[in-house]
Amino acid sequence: MSQSFENVLIERVKRAEWFSKVGTGELSDYVRVANWTAALSELQKNSYVNAETMSRNAFRETVANEYQAKAPGPAWTVEWKKFCEKYDAAMTRSRSLAEELAAATIAKTPLEKDVLDKVVRHFWQHLMITLGTAELFGDDAEHLNRTFVELFLEGYFPCGYRGKYPNGKIVVY
Repeated sequence: MSQSFENVLIERVKRAEWFSKVGTGELSDYVRVANWTAALSELQKNSYVNAETMSRNAFRETVANEYQAKAPGPAWTVEWKKFCEKYDAAMTRSRSLAEELAAATIAKTPLEKDVLDKVVRHFWQHLMITLGTAELFGDDAEHLNRTFVELFLEGYFPCGYRGKYPNGKIVVY
């Protein structure tokens, strides 16, 4: 029996070599920053916040359209409400799991506490959304959050977004 996407992701998080590739490697599809100061500055930029919001809205719109196609007319509202309740429950479950996994990250990382707190909070937010959507959709988790989690797991620190989503580029240290 094969493991679920969610379980595979959890195991990868537990084995990750955190931040082992920051500032190194070839990442031609991404914008690179030179240090932690620049990376943390990217987290505060509006383009990053806007990209996250647009990604979530696009995902939500796709799901809503699928539900509307399955149950046209007034019935879709009932189905959509059921889905939203399942989504909220999945996010609640994934929040505690993501917090637990992020706490384990702290124990493995040699970063200064003030930097580490920001980095871990950033990571667990993306992980929480990826785990929550994975519970409902399997391997089709939301794109931007999932890409951020993949970059974390590869040893990088995804820290921003330049340009207008979805045509911009992720910023990575």
